[in-house]
Amino acid sequence: MRIFKIIYLTILFAFSCTLLVGQDRIQALEKELKSKSILIPGLNDSVNLSVQNWELHTFIRSIGKEHKINIAADPNLRQVVTYDFTDAAVSDVFLFLCSEYSLDIKFRRSIISFVKYEEPIVEKVLVKREINLVYNQEDSTFTASLKNDSLIDVLNQMTDQSGVNFQINSKYHDKKVKANIKGLSVENTLKIVLGSEFEIKRESQDFIVITPKIPVATTNAISRGGSTRNSHRMSSSNRGTGKSNNTFEFEVYDDSLINLSANKTNVFAIIEQVANQMEVDYFVLNEPDVEITMNVSSITFENLMETILLGSEFL
Repeated sequence: MRIFKIIYLTILFAFSCTLLVGQDRIQALEKELKSKSILIPGLNDSVNLSVQNWELHTFIRSIGKEHKINIAADPNLRQVVTYDFTDAAVSDVFLFLCSEYSLDIKFRRSIISFVKYEEPIVEKVLVKREINLVYNQEDSTFTASLKNDSLIDVLNQMTDQSGVNFQINSKYHDKKVKANIKGLSVENTLKIVLGSEFEIKRESQDFIVITPKIPVATTNAISRGGSTRNSHRMSSSNRGTGKSNNTFEFEVYDDSLINLSANKTNVFAIIEQVANQMEVDYFVLNEPDVEITMNVSSITFENLMETILLGSEFL
């Protein structure tokens, strides 16, 4: 029952607001007609007219013709009217029609134009919610209650209050953050706000760079389809070279990019394992018996092949 009362009161309030706006508009027209009656005396004449089943624009023009008023009525005002007016002032009749049929009156010197009233377009002003974040100058700490605020807005407010500037890729600007913080330093505040997904590096007293963390390759291979990243580790001694027991690690992500770390590892072992992981067909005429030490990141398979074979007889 309470819900229905709330809905009823909401509808009643909205209706009341609309009614008040309509009354204000008619009152404004009344004032303007009264002021124009000096220039257009016919507005003060009395109307004695009986009509039945006339179109509205024809009825308005007939009043103008009868009282020597220059009238322009939109021909699209085709509502059918039936009225009987006796000793009604022309201005009152015009106001009545404007109220009854939502008409608007436009004045151009001695000419009165009747058109359909159109509600003015009101641009919605979006009020940005104030972020609940306060900086204590005495101990250089933040206290905040963040509730689904955009990351860039939080960082901008932190800059405004503390003077510390932040750099972060624009694709993370709209990231929504939630956190409750009390008396934490700038770095610790960022750790709570950002979580474990980002690295925080202070370049200077008033400049901090924020970058996404690169996942570390794990020893367990992740099956295809389960993730966009596939990691692998192997021992070079498995290739039978007998020259080293060092391992190499590599990670494939976004289906085409590779992070790789190798220490005195057989070149062919790298080619074989990476190609198998990426399901790339390859052919080697002579298996290269060469070891390599390297660290590369975000490299394609083709560029990796060029890099590890660079300067050898196999390229």
